[in-house]
Amino acid sequence: MASKEKTASLLSELGVEDLYGFLGLKPDSTEKEITRAYRKKALKYHPDKNPDDPNAAEMFQKLSKVLTVLTDPMARASYDRWLKAKQVAQRRHQELNAKRRKLKEQLEQRESQQSSVSEVASEREAAASMQREIERLREESQRRIQEQTELLRQQMARGVSPAEEDEEGDEMPTLKVTWKAKKSDISNGGYDQALLQGLFSCYGPLDHILISGKKKGKALVSFHSGHDAGSAVEKERGMPACPLTVSWVCGQPKTQITKREERER
Repeated sequence: MASKEKTASLLSELGVEDLYGFLGLKPDSTEKEITRAYRKKALKYHPDKNPDDPNAAEMFQKLSKVLTVLTDPMARASYDRWLKAKQVAQRRHQELNAKRRKLKEQLEQRESQQSSVSEVASEREAAASMQREIERLREESQRRIQEQTELLRQQMARGVSPAEEDEEGDEMPTLKVTWKAKKSDISNGGYDQALLQGLFSCYGPLDHILISGKKKGKALVSFHSGHDAGSAVEKERGMPACPLTVSWVCGQPKTQITKREERER
């Protein structure tokens, strides 16, 4: 059998690629060292010494075949060329994997930096959006105040006096509602438009509810009546598992401010 074919056949039969390592040797070992290593290992697995071990005979046969290749100059040269080519291919594969890992790390780092910048921009936009909405509510309040002022003027001209308890501030009664919710929580702590509508409409008619689209756990609730809004501030706490914090943004009735000041004295 030709040396190259003998080597290929042996590797296929043995299922062993590193013949030197199989004998506990290095590729530059001499034939004498190979023979000595073979004898030492063959004594250990000789069938006569291991009559009850079926694997011993198989190992002994493998050792004999390995010795055949490594002590045949042509077969060994053919095997050495194959082994060297495989080692070169493995090194190239490792280098390629290292380059791929480095490239992947660089891409992930850039994506992380871009994501951080994007998150900061999103938070700023969310804050700006909320501020714009507050300003819009203030402007809307001013418009309604002007309408109410004109209505009151007409009532007074007709001799009608509005009840003092219904006198409210100069702005639309608006509350800030906050709760704990992680950025990754798609349920936003369990609160949505319908749930907030159900909770706060119990206190009176609502003008509208605005849930922040960028920042979790934040909303604005506007009432038609400052008295109703005040009741919500005092009583509404939301779900026990995720309580709400309710506070005034604008439009708190003067009568409620006076009562609060009296309680604090």
